[in-house]
Amino acid sequence: MSNRKQPSGAQNRKRKAEQAKAIAKQEGSFFKYLSREKTSENGSKSAGSTNIEPTATSNTDCKVDVAQTSVGEKADGIEPAAVSDIGISDVNYGDPATWPDTCNNVLRQLLVQHGPQHISSYNFPKDSKNRRFSPIHYKRRLSNGEEVCRDWLVYSTSKDVIFCFCCKLFSSKPNVSLHKKGSNDWQNSTAILSVHERSTEHIDNYQTWRELELRLKQGKTIDHIEQQSLKQEEKYWQIFLECLIALSRVLAVQNLAFRGTNESLYSPNNGFFLKLVEFLALFDPVMNEHLRKIKNKETIVHYLGKRIQNELIKLLASAIKEKILAEVKLAKYFSIILDCTPDISHIEQQLTMILRYVDIKKEPEVSQHQDCIKESFLGFVPLKETTGAFMTETLVDELQNVGLQIDN
Repeated sequence: MSNRKQPSGAQNRKRKAEQAKAIAKQEGSFFKYLSREKTSENGSKSAGSTNIEPTATSNTDCKVDVAQTSVGEKADGIEPAAVSDIGISDVNYGDPATWPDTCNNVLRQLLVQHGPQHISSYNFPKDSKNRRFSPIHYKRRLSNGEEVCRDWLVYSTSKDVIFCFCCKLFSSKPNVSLHKKGSNDWQNSTAILSVHERSTEHIDNYQTWRELELRLKQGKTIDHIEQQSLKQEEKYWQIFLECLIALSRVLAVQNLAFRGTNESLYSPNNGFFLKLVEFLALFDPVMNEHLRKIKNKETIVHYLGKRIQNELIKLLASAIKEKILAEVKLAKYFSIILDCTPDISHIEQQLTMILRYVDIKKEPEVSQHQDCIKESFLGFVPLKETTGAFMTETLVDELQNVGLQIDN
């Protein structure tokens, strides 16, 4: 009997046939990492030519201490209010077991921005078979001896299981391994990880994760585009309202009436306010665009009516009043000038309050104080009675409302 050490010809042919069959199965799989772009005549790229995109790059360090994992940590670029709005303010970004099985867009973006964490400096507990998770699984050894970091592998300290970061966030199939419940089969963990990372579902989820991460960094997500549109609209209205406030200040300083007998644009006798708005539209593109929308009936919100005018007047009056009170409190001592305004029947209706105080100012270029005596109108106070006792009580109440002490 001969002891043959070399395989026979039939065995060699069978082995080669199996290798050819395996290679045939993998044919075309490389094109999943490519996207087609067309190159125009001027050299610019569009859809049609082949462009290799990095889908397996990672900026995640393979060694992260468990002490760095915190509860409710804020991701960069996300306000904590956005977390509390969805009721997940207590989510632990380093423990995937605390994440919901189905993540919404806000939580998914938070987790992608924060990225997966590899816990290594931790006393991993042993199971009933005296086995436990090892940080060795964070790396995958290729056939050529090279080691590749499994940046998608995350460990849960609360459940003592491992999850796939991308499948946990993007998988829509409940039976995907390392998705909902994770895995704690430490005896077969090497085989489980090897099978999972070669699955089509994992590869698709990994590409989706990397694409979303790249879009978040470059600011090219759909939400970002909507936010940019909202910011542009917000800036438009800010510029428009600033024009109206400046216009109201000019009319108030010049003691001019806001409204006339007509309240329509481009009509005679419609008042100084609307006339100045028409004048600004000749030179200001924002005001011109706003009036164009009004004329073409593209918007019903114009902020040019009498109610808005009255509101602007009240806001300006409130700001001026606060400034006067700040100056009076800085001067500390003040005097009050009171006067009553009778109506046509000679009945006192309004109590006029004027504060007299020393305005203390210190100019930056002058070393000494520049003091001057000022009299500032504080407002009208309605009166129900004209007796001295009632007027005194009204005065004391008004001073308390504005925060001034009668002792001063």
